[in-house]
Amino acid sequence: MKVVVAGSGIMSDAHIYNLETNAWEDGGHVMPIPIEGASTLPYGDTFLLIGGTSLDQHLNTTYQFNATTETFELLEGVYLEQERSIFQAMYVDAQALPKCD
Repeated sequence: MKVVVAGSGIMSDAHIYNLETNAWEDGGHVMPIPIEGASTLPYGDTFLLIGGTSLDQHLNTTYQFNATTETFELLEGVYLEQERSIFQAMYVDAQALPKCD
């Protein structure tokens, strides 16, 4: 198991901590752009990085962390309807939500 620590202000670096070896892995992990205030959501064996702010601009993007290459990949076509930062994302059973017509 690994812990990914990514983003903060103008920094676009990402750090990975390996819980099995109890050590930080050496660099080279870079986010495509500096992102802070994004929401994260577990997704299969990885996670999604949703929205956030980059250099004072709110984002509507979704990135998926590729656990094999340890890189962030933009999910084309998976955009928030409105840019947002510092928010929560969660899974909810579709039956729990009212139908929108």
